[in-house]
Amino acid sequence: MLVDTSGHNCAEWKGDFYPERLSAKRMLPFYAERSPTVEINYTFYRMPTARLLDGWSEVTLEHFRFTLKAPVGLPMRHGCDNPATRRRHSVTPLRPWGSSSGG
Repeated sequence: MLVDTSGHNCAEWKGDFYPERLSAKRMLPFYAERSPTVEINYTFYRMPTARLLDGWSEVTLEHFRFTLKAPVGLPMRHGCDNPATRRRHSVTPLRPWGSSSGG
Protein backbone atom coordinates (compact mmCIF):
# COMPACT_ATOMS: atom_id res chain seq x y z
CA MET A 1 0.00 0.00 0.00
CA LEU A 2 1.23 3.48 -0.88
CA VAL A 3 0.11 6.58 0.99
CA ASP A 4 0.51 9.98 -0.60
CA THR A 5 -0.62 13.56 -0.29
CA SER A 6 -3.06 15.42 -2.46
CA GLY A 7 -0.52 17.54 -4.29
CA HIS A 8 3.08 18.58 -3.71
CA ASN A 9 3.19 22.28 -4.60
CA CYS A 10 2.15 23.73 -1.24
CA ALA A 11 3.78 26.98 -0.17
CA GLU A 12 2.17 26.49 3.26
CA TRP A 13 4.53 23.55 3.83
CA LYS A 14 7.62 25.77 3.72
CA GLY A 15 9.38 25.67 7.04
CA ASP A 16 7.66 22.45 8.16
CA PHE A 17 8.37 20.14 5.22
CA TYR A 18 10.08 22.23 2.55
CA PRO A 19 13.05 24.48 3.26
CA GLU A 20 11.95 28.12 3.59
CA ARG A 21 13.76 29.28 0.44
CA LEU A 22 12.86 26.35 -1.82
CA SER A 23 11.41 27.55 -5.13
CA ALA A 24 8.13 26.14 -6.46
CA LYS A 25 10.10 24.61 -9.36
CA ARG A 26 12.13 22.51 -6.88
CA MET A 27 9.15 21.30 -4.81
CA LEU A 28 8.38 18.18 -6.88
CA PRO A 29 11.99 16.90 -6.97
CA PHE A 30 12.34 17.58 -3.23
CA TYR A 31 9.05 15.81 -2.52
CA ALA A 32 9.94 12.86 -4.77
CA GLU A 33 13.18 12.27 -2.87
CA ARG A 34 11.13 11.73 0.30
CA SER A 35 7.98 9.97 -0.88
CA PRO A 36 7.31 7.24 -3.48
CA THR A 37 4.07 8.77 -4.84
CA VAL A 38 1.85 11.85 -5.03
CA GLU A 39 -1.67 12.59 -6.20
CA ILE A 40 -1.86 15.11 -9.03
CA ASN A 41 -4.94 17.32 -8.71
CA TYR A 42 -4.13 19.14 -11.97
CA THR A 43 -5.84 16.38 -13.95
CA PHE A 44 -9.16 17.05 -12.24
CA TYR A 45 -9.52 20.27 -14.26
CA ARG A 46 -7.49 19.65 -17.43
CA MET A 47 -5.33 17.03 -19.08
CA PRO A 48 -1.62 17.75 -18.88
CA THR A 49 0.39 18.16 -22.05
CA ALA A 50 3.07 15.66 -23.03
CA ARG A 51 5.65 18.35 -22.27
CA LEU A 52 4.35 18.79 -18.71
CA LEU A 53 4.23 15.02 -18.12
CA ASP A 54 7.77 14.65 -19.44
CA GLY A 55 8.90 17.48 -17.16
CA TRP A 56 7.41 15.76 -14.11
CA SER A 57 9.13 12.50 -15.07
CA GLU A 58 12.49 14.21 -15.61
CA VAL A 59 12.61 15.66 -12.08
CA THR A 60 11.51 12.55 -10.19
CA LEU A 61 13.21 9.25 -9.48
CA GLU A 62 12.47 6.24 -11.67
CA HIS A 63 10.44 4.46 -8.95
CA PHE A 64 8.26 7.52 -8.25
CA ARG A 65 4.57 7.13 -9.11
CA PHE A 66 1.85 9.67 -9.81
CA THR A 67 -1.80 9.14 -8.97
CA LEU A 68 -3.89 11.18 -11.37
CA LYS A 69 -7.24 12.47 -10.16
CA ALA A 70 -10.12 11.60 -12.49
CA PRO A 71 -11.32 14.61 -14.50
CA VAL A 72 -14.32 16.58 -13.25
CA GLY A 73 -17.43 15.59 -15.18
CA LEU A 74 -15.98 12.24 -16.23
CA PRO A 75 -19.38 10.57 -15.81
CA MET A 76 -20.96 13.06 -18.23
CA ARG A 77 -18.22 13.65 -20.80
CA HIS A 78 -18.19 12.79 -24.48
CA GLY A 79 -21.97 12.50 -24.76
CA CYS A 80 -21.70 8.82 -24.07
CA ASP A 81 -23.61 6.57 -21.70
CA ASN A 82 -20.91 3.90 -21.69
CA PRO A 83 -18.53 4.34 -18.69
CA ALA A 84 -15.71 2.37 -20.36
CA THR A 85 -15.83 4.63 -23.41
CA ARG A 86 -15.80 7.79 -21.26
CA ARG A 87 -12.83 6.51 -19.29
CA ARG A 88 -10.96 5.55 -22.45
CA HIS A 89 -11.44 9.04 -23.93
CA SER A 90 -10.29 10.65 -20.68
CA VAL A 91 -7.06 8.67 -20.26
CA THR A 92 -6.01 8.36 -23.91
CA PRO A 93 -3.75 11.46 -23.71
CA LEU A 94 -1.84 9.79 -20.85
CA ARG A 95 -0.99 6.53 -22.64
CA PRO A 96 2.49 7.56 -23.86
CA TRP A 97 3.42 8.28 -20.23
CA GLY A 98 2.96 4.61 -19.38
CA SER A 99 3.54 3.08 -15.98
CA SER A 100 4.63 6.29 -14.23
CA SER A 101 0.98 7.19 -13.84
CA GLY A 102 0.33 4.66 -11.12
CA GLY A 103 -0.18 1.71 -13.42
